[in-house]
Amino acid sequence: MKIKREERRKRRRLKLKTLFLLSLTLIFNTYAWFLYVTTVSTNMTVHVDAWSVNFEVGDEVIEDDFVFEIDHAYPGMDDIEKTVTVNNSGEKDATLSYVITTVRIFDDVYIVKDELSQEEKDQLTGNEIEKTAEELKKMLEEDFPFKITVSINSNDLTMNGGEATINVKFTWEYESGDDELDTKYGVDSFKYYQENTGKPAIEVKIKLRAEQKN
Repeated sequence: MKIKREERRKRRRLKLKTLFLLSLTLIFNTYAWFLYVTTVSTNMTVHVDAWSVNFEVGDEVIEDDFVFEIDHAYPGMDDIEKTVTVNNSGEKDATLSYVITTVRIFDDVYIVKDELSQEEKDQLTGNEIEKTAEELKKMLEEDFPFKITVSINSNDLTMNGGEATINVKFTWEYESGDDELDTKYGVDSFKYYQENTGKPAIEVKIKLRAEQKN
Protein backbone atom coordinates (compact mmCIF):
# COMPACT_ATOMS: atom_id res chain seq x y z
CA MET A 1 0.00 0.00 0.00
CA LYS A 2 2.82 2.33 0.94
CA ILE A 3 4.61 1.49 -2.28
CA LYS A 4 1.54 2.41 -4.35
CA ARG A 5 1.20 5.79 -2.64
CA GLU A 6 4.86 6.49 -3.33
CA GLU A 7 4.41 5.58 -7.00
CA ARG A 8 1.41 7.94 -7.27
CA ARG A 9 3.43 10.78 -5.74
CA LYS A 10 6.25 10.13 -8.22
CA ARG A 11 3.84 10.16 -11.16
CA ARG A 12 2.25 13.41 -9.86
CA ARG A 13 5.67 15.06 -9.54
CA LEU A 14 6.56 13.87 -13.03
CA LYS A 15 3.34 15.36 -14.46
CA LEU A 16 3.94 18.66 -12.72
CA LYS A 17 7.51 18.77 -13.98
CA THR A 18 6.37 17.94 -17.51
CA LEU A 19 3.68 20.65 -17.41
CA PHE A 20 6.23 23.16 -16.12
CA LEU A 21 8.67 22.35 -18.92
CA LEU A 22 5.92 22.55 -21.53
CA SER A 23 4.77 25.93 -20.21
CA LEU A 24 8.33 27.23 -20.18
CA THR A 25 8.88 26.05 -23.75
CA LEU A 26 5.64 27.70 -24.88
CA ILE A 27 6.61 30.99 -23.21
CA PHE A 28 10.04 31.05 -24.88
CA ASN A 29 8.61 30.12 -28.28
CA THR A 30 5.93 32.81 -28.04
CA TYR A 31 8.51 35.43 -27.01
CA ALA A 32 10.84 34.40 -29.85
CA TRP A 33 7.95 34.65 -32.36
CA PHE A 34 7.02 38.09 -31.02
CA LEU A 35 10.60 39.31 -31.38
CA TYR A 36 10.79 37.94 -34.93
CA VAL A 37 7.52 39.51 -36.07
CA THR A 38 8.33 42.84 -34.40
CA THR A 39 11.76 42.94 -36.02
CA VAL A 40 10.37 42.12 -39.49
CA SER A 41 7.56 44.67 -39.14
CA THR A 42 9.73 47.53 -37.97
CA ASN A 43 12.43 46.94 -40.58
CA MET A 44 10.19 46.41 -43.60
CA THR A 45 9.95 49.29 -46.11
CA VAL A 46 7.14 49.31 -48.70
CA HIS A 47 7.25 51.69 -51.68
CA VAL A 48 3.90 52.61 -53.25
CA ASP A 49 4.15 53.99 -56.80
CA ALA A 50 2.71 57.49 -57.06
CA TRP A 51 -0.19 58.14 -59.46
CA SER A 52 -0.46 61.70 -60.72
CA VAL A 53 -2.15 62.65 -64.01
CA ASN A 54 -3.30 66.24 -64.50
CA PHE A 55 -5.68 67.74 -67.08
CA GLU A 56 -5.24 71.42 -67.98
CA VAL A 57 -6.85 73.86 -70.38
CA GLY A 58 -4.62 76.91 -70.53
CA ASP A 59 -3.88 77.78 -66.89
CA GLU A 60 -6.98 76.04 -65.59
CA VAL A 61 -6.79 72.59 -64.01
CA ILE A 62 -9.90 70.51 -64.73
CA GLU A 63 -11.25 67.24 -63.41
CA ASP A 64 -12.09 64.28 -65.66
CA ASP A 65 -14.90 66.13 -67.52
CA PHE A 66 -14.32 68.90 -70.04
CA VAL A 67 -17.14 71.11 -71.36
CA PHE A 68 -16.68 72.74 -74.76
CA GLU A 69 -19.05 75.68 -75.36
CA ILE A 70 -20.08 77.75 -78.39
CA ASP A 71 -21.95 80.93 -77.43
CA HIS A 72 -23.26 81.93 -80.87
CA ALA A 73 -22.74 79.87 -84.02
CA TYR A 74 -23.14 81.12 -87.61
CA PRO A 75 -21.75 80.36 -91.10
CA GLY A 76 -18.29 81.77 -91.81
CA MET A 77 -17.41 82.36 -88.16
CA ASP A 78 -13.85 81.95 -86.96
CA ASP A 79 -12.92 78.46 -85.83
CA ILE A 80 -13.12 77.85 -82.09
CA GLU A 81 -10.54 75.51 -80.67
CA LYS A 82 -9.63 74.27 -77.20
CA THR A 83 -6.75 72.02 -76.21
CA VAL A 84 -6.58 69.88 -73.09
CA THR A 85 -2.99 69.16 -72.05
CA VAL A 86 -2.50 65.97 -70.06
CA ASN A 87 0.62 65.45 -67.93
CA ASN A 88 1.71 62.27 -66.20
CA SER A 89 4.08 63.13 -63.35
CA GLY A 90 3.48 59.82 -61.56
CA GLU A 91 5.48 56.61 -61.44
CA LYS A 92 3.19 54.49 -63.62
CA ASP A 93 2.69 54.51 -67.38
CA ALA A 94 -0.89 55.38 -68.35
CA THR A 95 -3.30 55.00 -71.24
CA LEU A 96 -5.28 58.10 -72.25
CA SER A 97 -8.72 58.07 -73.88
CA TYR A 98 -11.89 60.14 -74.13
CA VAL A 99 -15.59 59.77 -74.87
CA ILE A 100 -18.21 62.39 -75.77
CA THR A 101 -21.02 61.84 -73.24
CA THR A 102 -23.48 64.72 -73.78
CA VAL A 103 -24.17 67.20 -76.59
CA ARG A 104 -26.70 70.01 -76.47
CA ILE A 105 -27.46 71.84 -79.72
CA PHE A 106 -29.94 74.60 -78.89
CA ASP A 107 -32.77 72.71 -77.13
CA ASP A 108 -31.89 69.23 -78.42
CA VAL A 109 -29.87 67.08 -76.03
CA TYR A 110 -28.05 63.93 -77.11
CA ILE A 111 -26.57 61.52 -74.56
CA VAL A 112 -24.53 58.34 -74.26
CA LYS A 113 -26.43 57.01 -71.26
CA ASP A 114 -23.98 54.24 -70.35
CA GLU A 115 -21.25 56.85 -69.89
CA LEU A 116 -23.22 59.08 -67.51
CA SER A 117 -22.74 59.11 -63.75
CA GLN A 118 -25.66 58.22 -61.52
CA GLU A 119 -26.04 61.89 -60.60
CA GLU A 120 -26.26 62.82 -64.29
CA LYS A 121 -28.83 60.09 -64.93
CA ASP A 122 -30.96 61.37 -62.07
CA GLN A 123 -31.09 64.78 -63.76
CA LEU A 124 -32.39 63.48 -67.10
CA THR A 125 -35.81 64.74 -68.18
CA GLY A 126 -36.73 61.92 -70.54
CA ASN A 127 -36.59 64.20 -73.60
CA GLU A 128 -32.96 63.38 -74.35
CA ILE A 129 -32.00 61.49 -77.52
CA GLU A 130 -29.89 58.41 -76.79
CA LYS A 131 -26.89 57.59 -78.98
CA THR A 132 -23.89 55.32 -78.81
CA ALA A 133 -20.48 57.00 -78.42
CA GLU A 134 -19.66 56.17 -82.06
CA GLU A 135 -23.00 57.53 -83.33
CA LEU A 136 -22.60 60.76 -81.41
CA LYS A 137 -19.07 61.37 -82.65
CA LYS A 138 -20.12 60.67 -86.24
CA MET A 139 -23.19 62.92 -85.91
CA LEU A 140 -21.04 65.90 -84.87
CA GLU A 141 -18.73 65.38 -87.83
CA GLU A 142 -21.34 64.72 -90.55
CA ASP A 143 -24.95 65.65 -89.73
CA PHE A 144 -24.83 69.44 -89.36
CA PRO A 145 -23.59 72.32 -91.54
CA PHE A 146 -20.93 72.89 -88.85
CA LYS A 147 -18.46 70.29 -87.55
CA ILE A 148 -17.23 69.49 -84.07
CA THR A 149 -14.18 67.25 -84.04
CA VAL A 150 -12.17 65.75 -81.19
CA SER A 151 -8.67 64.39 -81.73
CA ILE A 152 -5.92 63.00 -79.52
CA ASN A 153 -2.23 63.07 -80.44
CA SER A 154 -1.24 60.05 -78.31
CA ASN A 155 -2.95 57.44 -76.17
CA ASP A 156 0.25 56.68 -74.27
CA LEU A 157 1.43 58.64 -71.25
CA THR A 158 4.84 57.56 -70.03
CA MET A 159 5.66 57.98 -66.35
CA ASN A 160 7.65 60.91 -64.96
CA GLY A 161 6.76 63.58 -67.48
CA GLY A 162 4.75 61.98 -70.29
CA GLU A 163 2.47 64.46 -72.07
CA ALA A 164 -0.40 64.29 -74.57
CA THR A 165 -3.05 66.66 -75.92
CA ILE A 166 -6.74 66.35 -76.73
CA ASN A 167 -7.96 68.93 -79.24
CA VAL A 168 -11.61 70.00 -79.63
CA LYS A 169 -12.52 72.13 -82.65
CA PHE A 170 -15.66 73.82 -83.99
CA THR A 171 -15.77 74.90 -87.65
CA TRP A 172 -18.55 76.35 -89.80
CA GLU A 173 -17.53 77.31 -93.29
CA TYR A 174 -19.30 80.23 -94.97
CA GLU A 175 -20.70 77.84 -97.56
CA SER A 176 -21.05 74.33 -96.22
CA GLY A 177 -22.58 73.08 -99.48
CA ASP A 178 -26.16 73.13 -98.20
CA ASP A 179 -27.63 76.64 -98.17
CA GLU A 180 -30.90 75.47 -96.61
CA LEU A 181 -29.16 73.91 -93.60
CA ASP A 182 -26.84 76.90 -93.27
CA THR A 183 -29.85 79.23 -93.13
CA LYS A 184 -31.91 77.04 -90.77
CA TYR A 185 -29.17 76.48 -88.18
CA GLY A 186 -27.89 80.05 -88.51
CA VAL A 187 -31.36 81.46 -87.75
CA ASP A 188 -31.98 78.92 -84.96
CA SER A 189 -28.61 79.74 -83.39
CA PHE A 190 -29.27 83.49 -83.42
CA LYS A 191 -32.76 83.01 -82.01
CA TYR A 192 -31.52 80.75 -79.22
CA TYR A 193 -28.74 83.21 -78.39
CA GLN A 194 -31.25 86.08 -78.17
CA GLU A 195 -33.76 84.17 -76.03
CA ASN A 196 -31.24 82.52 -73.66
CA THR A 197 -28.88 85.26 -72.57
CA GLY A 198 -25.72 83.92 -71.00
CA LYS A 199 -26.36 80.34 -72.08
CA PRO A 200 -24.21 78.85 -74.86
CA ALA A 201 -26.04 77.74 -78.00
CA ILE A 202 -23.96 74.55 -78.28
CA GLU A 203 -22.41 72.53 -75.47
CA VAL A 204 -20.30 69.38 -75.71
CA LYS A 205 -19.29 67.39 -72.61
CA ILE A 206 -16.28 65.11 -72.92
CA LYS A 207 -15.16 62.57 -70.34
CA LEU A 208 -11.38 62.18 -70.12
CA ARG A 209 -9.81 58.96 -68.89
CA ALA A 210 -6.29 58.09 -67.80
CA GLU A 211 -5.80 54.49 -66.67
CA GLN A 212 -2.73 52.72 -65.35
CA LYS A 213 -1.07 50.29 -67.70
CA ASN A 214 -0.68 46.80 -66.32
